[in-house]
Amino acid sequence: MKKNDWILLISVVLYSFLFYNQFAGINYLIFNIALITGLWIKEKNVSENSDWRVASFFCISTSIAITIYGNGLAIFANLIALSLLSAFTMKENNSFLFSVGFSFFSYATSPFYMISDWQKRVGAESSKSAPSVKRTFLIVLPILIALLFLFLYRASNPIFNDFIQKINIDFISFQLLFFTIGGLILLYGFYYHRRIKAISLIDENSQQTIFLDQIKQGSFFGVKLSNDDELFSAKLLFVLLNCIILIVNLLDFDFLFISHHLPDGVTYSQFVHQGTGALIVSILISIIIIIFYFRGQINFSADNKFIKVLAYLWIVQNIVILFSTAMRNGMYIDEYGLTYKRIGVYIYLILTIIGLITTYIKIAKLKTSSYLVRINSWLFYFVLVISCFIVWDNLITDHNIKQNGKDSRDYLIELSEANLPVLFKLQNDANKFLKSDQQISDQKHEEYYERRLSTKLFNFISNDHKASWRSWNYERMRIKNELMEMNQHSELSTLRLTNMALYSLNPLDGSWNIKKLDVSSNYIESISEIVIFSNLVELNISNNRLKQLNGIENLRQLKYLDLSGNFINDFSPLLKLNNLKAVRLPDDISTFQLETLIRHFPELIIVKNL
Repeated sequence: MKKNDWILLISVVLYSFLFYNQFAGINYLIFNIALITGLWIKEKNVSENSDWRVASFFCISTSIAITIYGNGLAIFANLIALSLLSAFTMKENNSFLFSVGFSFFSYATSPFYMISDWQKRVGAESSKSAPSVKRTFLIVLPILIALLFLFLYRASNPIFNDFIQKINIDFISFQLLFFTIGGLILLYGFYYHRRIKAISLIDENSQQTIFLDQIKQGSFFGVKLSNDDELFSAKLLFVLLNCIILIVNLLDFDFLFISHHLPDGVTYSQFVHQGTGALIVSILISIIIIIFYFRGQINFSADNKFIKVLAYLWIVQNIVILFSTAMRNGMYIDEYGLTYKRIGVYIYLILTIIGLITTYIKIAKLKTSSYLVRINSWLFYFVLVISCFIVWDNLITDHNIKQNGKDSRDYLIELSEANLPVLFKLQNDANKFLKSDQQISDQKHEEYYERRLSTKLFNFISNDHKASWRSWNYERMRIKNELMEMNQHSELSTLRLTNMALYSLNPLDGSWNIKKLDVSSNYIESISEIVIFSNLVELNISNNRLKQLNGIENLRQLKYLDLSGNFINDFSPLLKLNNLKAVRLPDDISTFQLETLIRHFPELIIVKNL
């Protein structure tokens, strides 16, 4: 095989090893370094390309963000960075958007080009490597087909499946096979970047600066316009628009700093969100209008100073509106708390300000609309990369707790596991509970919240239990360490893991200082799953598949127990629970065993029928 084939093969193996059944973590950093190295070995001169070096920097920085936080935003930004890296390896003159677009085109068409390239290589009789390539193809293809039928026969024939299980080929996984093939397709598109030449040439040849000798006579819906006509139209339009936007800004100023009064029937939500959407649309239209008028002769007209002043004034007034909208959004957050949508408003405003500033540069420096698209694409992406290094869920949670926002715990619990330690600390301090949409005194709602919080904890521990070093990231380690420290100080007092179809609590291995455990309505068969909670005071294990109670004597502090809905024959182990105060038993308990319990625990509260 050739050098490039080895680079592809090693990358595919590394892809499967690092990512199969793993989470986002240090595997991304290792893989990005490997891909950058692979491209450099494949095309050594590529390091001389400044765009390629910038893309490499973004690949490393976003993969570091993944290693620290492991969030989806960083993964998305890293995918964009890798796509840019692939594109700039082959073509350095394409813009940001076209480079990313061509990379996705390359990934999508990769299977077709793989077959086409193999056919060309095998059919090239003059190539010295053709016989070896042909032999490799003739070996690999039958093996892949044989593996496919192996799995099909295993699924269709129990006897054959039993025979294969005795041979133990568990290391060969049908899912792993498809995962690896998917990696091969993506990486082939990555290393052998494709582009649509006609579109690429248009993008490459697009001018970034307006030149007088390249300007054509303007027209509007087929009607030719002279420079004086356009100048008159622009002056009239910008005067009117500046007057209108001035009124808007004055009214906003009155509301924000003087009257603080909204029209009847208008809520804060409508004032912020509806206003923001219309504002963004208006500014986009504003930019389009500026692009239209400053596309040609007006840029070089001797009488264009006044129109430029009007355009600059309009841009400044649009920025003033953006700041007033930011203030409105801040007032809304102070009143109702922080959410992703309200953070999104700030992000939209930042991007819009960037667009207005680059529009000013377009006018001042005689830049084209192509320049606007190129520069804004890079700047918007830079904002995305910066956003990867912020743990938004923690920011939202901390702000809402400190500011006593009115958003309920039901919103905070929907966020990622990053806020798990904070939510458990919150649960232990009833005075700091955020108000829920329902009364927190409502016992059913409180139990529902505890169940969701416990499920979130269990899922986090379960996923961490499955992950290897390849999935390591700092944020996951931080969360786990904080939870373990809270457990040591008995700050994780209650777990409600009901209706989760659990057969085992194995992920929760180790010592837990839980006082109250509810695992009702699951499929637990042995009490040994519970003894890790040695400090339990209250246990609800109703409606499971318990048949024996051997080992329950290890729960020496147990006071309240619910065994209803199980099929237990021997209740004698309960006699060793000296602190037991109340127990709920299955309906089919024998009279003899019930009387034995009553004699042994004269003061025990026994509930037999549900």
